[in-house]
Amino acid sequence: MSTIFKTLRNVLQGVYTASFSYIKPGVPHRLTLDREPETILRTVYGIINKIYEAASLGIKLHKGVIGYPDLGIGQLLSSALKEAYISIGKPPLIDVIIYTTILSTALSYVIDEGKESISDVKYVSDRIIQSSRDVDLINFIDGLRAVGHGDIVEDLEVKGFTVKYIELEGLNLSDGLRALIDKIPQLEVMIPGNDKVIDIAKTIIKEYERCRDINNAVVKAYIELIMENGTLPDNIKRLLKESINQGLALTGKGQRILFNIDKELRKNKLLYMKYFYMLIPAVIISSIKIPI
Repeated sequence: MSTIFKTLRNVLQGVYTASFSYIKPGVPHRLTLDREPETILRTVYGIINKIYEAASLGIKLHKGVIGYPDLGIGQLLSSALKEAYISIGKPPLIDVIIYTTILSTALSYVIDEGKESISDVKYVSDRIIQSSRDVDLINFIDGLRAVGHGDIVEDLEVKGFTVKYIELEGLNLSDGLRALIDKIPQLEVMIPGNDKVIDIAKTIIKEYERCRDINNAVVKAYIELIMENGTLPDNIKRLLKESINQGLALTGKGQRILFNIDKELRKNKLLYMKYFYMLIPAVIISSIKIPI
């Protein structure tokens, strides 16, 4: 199987699995009527050409045909934002664009290298971001402005991210992503040096190796995330622990518990979308080790 084909398959399947896996209490899943999963898929399929281009860059990068600073990642992100906007007819999901584009390059690099290392995928992703140039950040911000994310651009400019200042200080995508976390907290996992996405991927891999069910592995990773980081009522924590003991979505009892927790959280408007979106890059990265 070619590197590009495998990369495309892993990215697309990773996005689908993260979005539509079994009951994840407090976020969209396959039994809800939430529109987020559909929007995510439409976004990703709308930029399939850019994902292909990103995967091609990964091979060139691995073979030494091109260097990290010369990838033109900012222009690629800008083009992906515009294609997604045309596809879905509204300002696209910035996080999903960043996840799929940058990780496609990193994943294809590691696949072409013949390794099965989630750490290597994150390492390459970090280098892509760290080695970007001021023009990459400028192009990315221009893309945000072009697709209707004026509020995000305005927030960046208030923080000092004007063209003049970016050029003067030599700022790049690493600086831009850090500035975006206030508005898009789930981008935390793409910050160079932040290993949260590796921890999530490790949970997915470990659970998959135990139960051989990728959907259940994603649910387990999500539950660990909200139990460690979310503000959960004590009764919900107790029920989540019980659902784990009952096998989560692999048993009828586990599924009923998850369903009831989901109902309770939605009734009280306790939603954990930040962690839902963090699953996407984690599943994509974990695909280097397990079938999804």
